[in-house]
Amino acid sequence: MDINKRLQFKLDDNGFISEFMNVGSEGILPDGIAIEIDVDNFNFDDFLENYRAYKFDGNKINRNDEQAIIVKDENEKELLRVRRLKECFPIINRGDMWYKSLSDEQEKELNVWYKAWLDVTETKKVPNVPSWLK
Repeated sequence: MDINKRLQFKLDDNGFISEFMNVGSEGILPDGIAIEIDVDNFNFDDFLENYRAYKFDGNKINRNDEQAIIVKDENEKELLRVRRLKECFPIINRGDMWYKSLSDEQEKELNVWYKAWLDVTETKKVPNVPSWLK
């Protein structure tokens, strides 16, 4: 049984892995670097989830805990952006006729809710939907 796994990957400008694939799977990664990974001393589950937190030192790849925090934050922000796209924008982008039907109080509440959605990648707090929108 082969205890090693061969990976091919590309690096970003800082030496962190930006994309990867298993050597032997369909296709190749043009201009990729290929190395053997000792599966007994490597956490593939973590690598698959956090590969952008791994840096190549010219010989092997190592997890960088500081970069892992940055990657986790970026992933969280991206999930929030997707939620905003699905939950907020379809309401905010309704037509003029819908907006004209709102009371002054509803319009104020909608503006606060929208602003909270725009700030969600900073606050990391998903705003509660106004009760009249449910």
